Amino acid sequence: ACFNDSLKAWRRKAQPDKTYANFQTYMVDEYDDYLEDQNAEVLNPYAQANMVSDDATLSTLTEIHDRIVKDRDTLTSMQQVNSVLSTENATLRDKVQSLEKRMNTAFQKLGTLEEKLKSQGTGAKTGTPRVGQRQPRKNFSKYT
Repeated sequence: ACFNDSLKAWRRKAQPDKTYANFQTYMVDEYDDYLEDQNAEVLNPYAQANMVSDDATLSTLTEIHDRIVKDRDTLTSMQQVNSVLSTENATLRDKVQSLEKRMNTAFQKLGTLEEKLKSQGTGAKTGTPRVGQRQPRKNFSKYT
């Protein structure tokens, strides 16, 4: 019953704002406010009678608070790693596209050379790979 008012306020928020990340932030802030209120009440000797002291609840809330802080740190770390990986992925994609262009150019040159050899009557067979050779691919765009 410690956070009833806080949860009521959360439920009144607009639906798009009710994300798990926003909930974590909201509840950590509410918990911090709760701790400040508890510290203020401890300093006031007349507030002792009104203070609700439930060590199990406080312990559970502290554990939840610590987990949320740890989750935030993990999320921040994951976002940083994701940013690095996205940059590396873009670089590799550019390299693959460059290699595809070079390979397509090489295949075109090879085709031109085969045609020249054929027209010179050297008996070179074109269009059929030799045993052990792979048929060259003409379009690599499906790999990007």
